[in-house]
Parts: sequence; C-alpha cells; structure tokens
Amino acid sequence: MVPASDPKLVILVTLDFDEKRKFHQGGNSSGPVFRRIAIGALRYLMIPPDRPEELARRVRTAATLNDIREVGIQWAIDQSKELLAHEVPGIHYYTVGKAKLVSEVVGVVF
Repeated sequence: MVPASDPKLVILVTLDFDEKRKFHQGGNSSGPVFRRIAIGALRYLMIPPDRPEELARRVRTAATLNDIREVGIQWAIDQSKELLAHEVPGIHYYTVGKAKLVSEVVGVVF
C-alpha cells in the first residue's frame, strides 16, 4: 500500500519462477518491480511522497552529504528496532548496491 501513512494504492507483484530451480528469492525480483510501479503510479496520480516530517527535517538540517548518510542510517536503525519491538517475524533489507550501509544498520540492530 502506498503511500504508507495514507494509502491510496494497493500494488501486488507476483512472479512465476521455474519450479526446477532450487533457490530463488522472489523479493529480490519483486522489490524493484514494486518500486518502479509505485513511483510511476504515484507520479501519474500526483500523490506526493510519504516522508515523515522528522526525517525531512533532519535531512534539511544536515550540513554535508555524509551527515545525510548518517541521518539515513540512524533512521533505518530506529525503524528496524521499532519493527522488532512490535515482534515482526523478520526484516528483509534490499541493498540496491549499498550493502555496506545495510551492514552498518544490521550490525547495530542485531
């Protein structure tokens, strides 16, 4: 559902994998597909991005790109801890080429 704070759309991505493959991770394929559909649909419908005001404020007041990076890492850590506090069964992080950043988050959260 997007945007998260006031859902306007429900997007379902299903993939059909070859049953002969022993290992496949649907999330690695469906995540990017979901993202592209969501971004395009929200733009088309002129629905503004869902950005928590506190996060937006922290980014606006960051002095450097490295400060913005640290804001993002801390935000991800806080969100992950909140999910775990609500007893979610697991968290799946999509790295999109930034595995080092996710490693920093996972190193603190777990």
